[in-house]
Order: sequence, then structure tokens, then C-alpha cells
Amino acid sequence: MRWTAVPPAPDALSALAALRAALPRQPEAGADCCALVLAAEADVTVPDREAAAEWLVFLRALGLARESGGTYARTDVPVERDALGEAFLENVYGAREVVTALDADAPLPAADVASRVPARVREKERVCRLLDWAVLFGLALERDGGYVRA
Repeated sequence: MRWTAVPPAPDALSALAALRAALPRQPEAGADCCALVLAAEADVTVPDREAAAEWLVFLRALGLARESGGTYARTDVPVERDALGEAFLENVYGAREVVTALDADAPLPAADVASRVPARVREKERVCRLLDWAVLFGLALERDGGYVRA
């Protein structure tokens, strides 16, 4: 299963660790996980409950959270670039297609990357967010106004 949630990428992996740390160790009936994410002390802006819910799904896709009975709990998966990059490619809808569309030598602007992916992935904001996450996970590099495969 590939998840569609793709929040804006933070500047550092430490933001993922901080968001995960806001979650309980075990799923707790009645826990308001969106409120926990909103209150997290992370270097990322989570403006509302909808964004918090998107973050929860994304953390789950990366293996940093698990869901049970409608509530979330943190996992002990290390916040490591390579492992998160693998989970990103495997579990986030469009990630694999965007990274595959990149050239290893010639930088491509986001619009050109979007034109190389299947139409169902092509929405510009989504492609831009996927590219930013690919850079954070070391799967792509931003160079000369475009992106290349790392």
C-alpha cells in the first residue's frame, strides 16, 4: 500500500524525530494524536488539524508511527536518512516515479520532472514536495535551478 500524504519537507530529519516523539509509545484509546502533532516542538509548521493528520499518515508511511484502532503511536525505527529514503520510495505514492524521472547529470526543473511522471502523479505542488523530500533523504540533489538523481 502506498500512502498519498506528502506534507512540506522540513529542513532537517530532526523535525521528523520531534514529531514522532510527540506520539505516545503505545496507542491510547481516545488520544488526540492530531493535537499532539500540533503541539510538538519541531522545526516544522503544522498549521491545523488537517495538516497534522497528513503528518501522521506520512510518519506511518515512513515507518516512524503505527496506527491501531484509529490512534497512532511512535515506533522505535531509527530516524536515519537511508532507511527513511527506502521507506519513502516504497510507501509514498509518486515518490518512486519522481526519483526515477530524474537524470543523473542534467538538472531538471520541477515542471520538467512533472512532465516525465504519470499523469496521476503530475500535480505540481505534489511533485515539488516529493522532490524536496527526495533531497532530504539523499535520493536527489538540487543543482543549477533543478534536480538530479543522487
